[in-house]
Amino acid sequence: MNGLSGITAGKGYKVFYELLDRTLNPKHYRHYNVELLINQTKPYFNLKEIYFIHNFKSIKTRIINFLLVNKFFILNNVRLRSIFIKYYRTNLRVTNEKNAAHLFAVFQKK
Repeated sequence: MNGLSGITAGKGYKVFYELLDRTLNPKHYRHYNVELLINQTKPYFNLKEIYFIHNFKSIKTRIINFLLVNKFFILNNVRLRSIFIKYYRTNLRVTNEKNAAHLFAVFQKK
């Protein structure tokens, strides 16, 4: 994930996409997988980097989501909240194609 912090220095386009295997929300135009994304952008852009983001299938992600976003209580302890967020960022944010909810792609114009 260190590559994501250095992207802003270069001249590129950063784009988030929903992955194809998720149900299509009516407000979304389309969901993508890697092959479909490359085929549709190939005439105009070169794909520089690709990341799979948010491991939504992990029980750890579900527990952290429940602790941070629920209707029963608000986690006001800043230190505890920071621990959960740091754990998510280091262990669950970047994942593989099978478990990811989103696709993060970096393109460069041809």
